[in-house]
Amino acid sequence: SPTNSISSSVKNTLAHLEYLKRKKKYLEFQLQRIENMLNTLSERDREIMSLYYFEERSLRDIAFKLDLNDNYILNNLVPFAKRYNLIN
Repeated sequence: SPTNSISSSVKNTLAHLEYLKRKKKYLEFQLQRIENMLNTLSERDREIMSLYYFEERSLRDIAFKLDLNDNYILNNLVPFAKRYNLIN
């Protein structure tokens, strides 16, 4: 009957809204976690992380831009990222 169809549609919409609310809360938590992690870094390392993760720049690009060698970035970026489970 049409009433059951509408009721089912409303239930599905409400369930989806609840899912989106939970997802939003989780993403807000993750954002705060990342901001807290970034605040523990030096300004240079924070810039490296920002360029790599947010601007998706290559390690070579970052090294050139900041006048660093690739090894400095690998020795600082990768251990930090692994420590905070940003990469596997």
